[in-house]
Amino acid sequence: MEKYGDSFGENFEDNKKTLMIISTITSKELKNEIAGFITKTVKRIAREEQKQLADQKAREEEAVELTRLEVVDVKTPSEDYDVISDAEPIHDTAGTDSPKATESSE
Repeated sequence: MEKYGDSFGENFEDNKKTLMIISTITSKELKNEIAGFITKTVKRIAREEQKQLADQKAREEEAVELTRLEVVDVKTPSEDYDVISDAEPIHDTAGTDSPKATESSE
């Protein structure tokens, strides 16, 4: 695998043919076992690479979404001021400045 890794793929029959070309193994059973192992290994590596790419893509999409949310949530000072200036004034009903408080104390 280290020396001829690029020669192998996910197809068992093709891997058997490649083994016949590059090796001197005469036992059919051993050749099939090795070809099966190589096929399984190549498929496992391909699955792991696909999973890593999917995980990386998900992390990138999450980062883009977080950046988009941060930009949307940012307010300028003038936006904060407009919200406050449009609000109703708050009256202190417990203090002496309240009309009800001055009426009841008289």
